[in-house]
This record gives sequence, C-alpha cells and structure tokens, in this order.
Amino acid sequence: MISDTLKPIVKTNKAIITSQYALYKNAGPYLLPNDFNEIPQNLQIKILYRRFFRLRPFVSTKEMIQSSYTNYIRNKFRENYALKRKIALGIDEPPSIDKDINSGVKTLAFVTKAVSLVDTKNNNGILEDNAICHKLLKNILSVEYHRSVQFKLPREYQILRISYEYLNSNFKRLEYKSLRNNDISIIQLNELLGTRL
Repeated sequence: MISDTLKPIVKTNKAIITSQYALYKNAGPYLLPNDFNEIPQNLQIKILYRRFFRLRPFVSTKEMIQSSYTNYIRNKFRENYALKRKIALGIDEPPSIDKDINSGVKTLAFVTKAVSLVDTKNNNGILEDNAICHKLLKNILSVEYHRSVQFKLPREYQILRISYEYLNSNFKRLEYKSLRNNDISIIQLNELLGTRL
C-alpha cells in the first residue's frame, strides 16, 4: 500500500509530483552530456554554469535559500580562486582552465549528491554520503546568506570578493574572523576533494 505522501498529486510527461517529492523522469538536463570532454572549453564552462542553475529548484523550495544559491554560483564563476587560495594557503599556482573545469565537474557532482534523494533500502552508504553533502551545502549557503546580509558596503565587498584580505592572518577586524576560519576550512576541503565549493 502506498502512503498518502507518496501518492501522485500531479503526473505530467516530465515529472511525477507528490506532496513531498518531485520525480523528474528525464535527468538529462541536470547531468553533463556523455561527450563533455570533446566539447570546447568555453562551451564546457557554459554547460557547467547552466547545470548548476538547473539544480536550483532542488536545493530548496524557499526563495531565500534559492537566491543565496544563485548568488553563490555567480560569485564562484567570477572569483579569482587562484588569488584566494594563495592568500589562504600560501599556494601560488597559476590559474589553469583545465583544472577549473575539472573542479567544476567535481563540484557539480557534489551539489547533485547534495540534492539527490536515494532509495533507503539499497543505498550501500550512499545515503550517508548524500546527507553529508547536503549538510555541507546547507552550511555553505547559510554562511553565504549571512555574508550578503551583514556585509553590504562597497568596501566590504572589496575585502570579501575581490582582494580577499580577510583571509590573511594579519587582518585583525574581528567581524571577519569567523568568515576567515570558515572559508579557509572550505578551501582546505576543496584541496582534499578537488572541488570548488
């Protein structure tokens, strides 16, 4: 017998929607194409960008969280990650488009895991992995929302998004300390996973 929460409310050609879940029949628009590696690099970046934005409805149903996710993705595609990494970890490596695309693919896989629902009967540890990804993404978006609300002035934008001075241990303004610790932890996690969170 199917529980009331799993009985279809709406059935369309593209999805089955219940009171709690939406099952999309075609996952193609959310995943990378099979010939992704043969596509020119400038198109690969555009494809990654589109895939991240197509996952937006799965991140949350709340508009505040969706807008935080949107701003986060936009900032990630604009940021000078090589400079951010150099200031935070002291690793001076020239930017590489191949490395950026590879980390983008891994980050897309991470976000896809974070928003995926797994069958609980035959998960073989996938459920725990997805739950960890979901919690990390939720934490990152919470910090991103807090950052956008608390730091609105142009000077603060310069510090947080362009010069990354707050990542330097000599930067002594107290209101940036927790952000520095958080962002350095995320950069170290990126080094471990090969992502660009």
